[in-house]
Amino acid sequence: SASDSAQWQWARTAGIVRVVWNCNSMYIYTENESPSLSCADNKLYNVSVTINEQAVVFNVPACGSLSAAWTLGAADFYTYIGADQDEGISVATNWYDVTIGECE
Repeated sequence: SASDSAQWQWARTAGIVRVVWNCNSMYIYTENESPSLSCADNKLYNVSVTINEQAVVFNVPACGSLSAAWTLGAADFYTYIGADQDEGISVATNWYDVTIGECE
């Protein structure tokens, strides 16, 4: 997000990209598109999110990959990491690894 006070919404929002796994589907929400992909098995997943100057890529090797066009621009941006658990569903996050590289 370009904002230091972005709030969660299940919607496309100007200046914000959201990468989401909700129940049985993966999504990327940008201000212009919201591609999705089914991924429903209950198991341990390795997930990667890559953001570069032109796109956001949400990759889950066991399920596939999503991408959406998004212009990062030269301004600072904020990364929010969170989780939600529906009632009766057990979810665990083992670790996060955030790597920040230089944009060209």
